[in-house]
Amino acid sequence: MSKLSDKKLTIADLKNVKDFTPAQKEQVTNFAKSISKLVDGIQSPAKIMANLYQDPLKNIDMSWVADESRRKAEEARLRRLQLEKLEREMAIDMTLPTYDIVDCLISFRGKKIQIPPDTDQEMLCKVVLRNKNAMSRRWNWDEIIEAWGDVPEKDDWRKVYNAGRGINEQVEKKTTISNFLIVKTKTLQLNPDFLQ
Repeated sequence: MSKLSDKKLTIADLKNVKDFTPAQKEQVTNFAKSISKLVDGIQSPAKIMANLYQDPLKNIDMSWVADESRRKAEEARLRRLQLEKLEREMAIDMTLPTYDIVDCLISFRGKKIQIPPDTDQEMLCKVVLRNKNAMSRRWNWDEIIEAWGDVPEKDDWRKVYNAGRGINEQVEKKTTISNFLIVKTKTLQLNPDFLQ
């Protein structure tokens, strides 16, 4: 049977001790209380999420509504509006860019970006923004020229390069995003940040 000195207790020490002095009993009690406080302070994931999403009506004065049932109805209406706003904001940020081949419009981040019809920019959008697979791909300039239905020639990379830069300028005017397409002399692709 081991006895403890006046040093602070550790868990290893507690396993071996059978007789405690009053001072040691107090140390054990304080240790147990501190562990209990630590465990109580740990929040469940549900509690953490509840703290992240605060009540939208927390700071709204509802005292003007005298009738309890009308007040509850007004609170429900305001919560619904807040939820709809949040859903719209999330939908705008989470959607993939799309291209309307009839109207020559890129839809991106809640904006409509007009692309000039019958241009290399339009042809580039038809190829690169055709579907998610096309948007996920890194295109060589000659593949794009072939997809346009042309035979690639030596200086055709400039057509693809200039069309990509032109699309980036159009997108930047409407959204302030300058890197919609990653345009290089030999390759072009939709910025992967916008595929999520």
